[in-house]
Amino acid sequence: MAKNAAVSLFFCQGPIMLHLGQEVGRTKLTPDQTGKVPEVTTNGPIGSGSDNLVFLVPSPNSYQADNETNYINYNDIKLNQELFYYYRGLIRLRGMEELFRKSKPEEITILNAANKNSLGINLKNRIFGFVNTDPSNPAEYEIPQGKYSVLVNGKSAGTEELSVI
Repeated sequence: MAKNAAVSLFFCQGPIMLHLGQEVGRTKLTPDQTGKVPEVTTNGPIGSGSDNLVFLVPSPNSYQADNETNYINYNDIKLNQELFYYYRGLIRLRGMEELFRKSKPEEITILNAANKNSLGINLKNRIFGFVNTDPSNPAEYEIPQGKYSVLVNGKSAGTEELSVI
């Protein structure tokens, strides 16, 4: 899902904003302090029993969270290397091709498919991008006849041709 979101973001016009750590899947998880996530054991509230499990939940606002939550752990790159290289490839591709950043409105066409969990975009009949967040429901799009270089897929992204369709 993180790669689908990244591709969608990189097709946006103008400057894009990445949250620090997004390229390594940083979630800013913090211990649940709301009491809405039940504990697995019956040894009392969090911290009162040695075998209590603390559930980690995404922090809606980590401003006052502990340092462990807010620090960037660069070892996360090793944990999420594939996602890190995917973002790096998208950044290089976006830098190489001006249409990703500066297309005129009349050069952008949103493509429709029966699968409403998918998105297709046509940039000046030169670049086509497709995202499908529902792998159980294929999305089909019509594009002009021709040979097209695939530079981004579900595994890799960058400036090198991965395949030709």
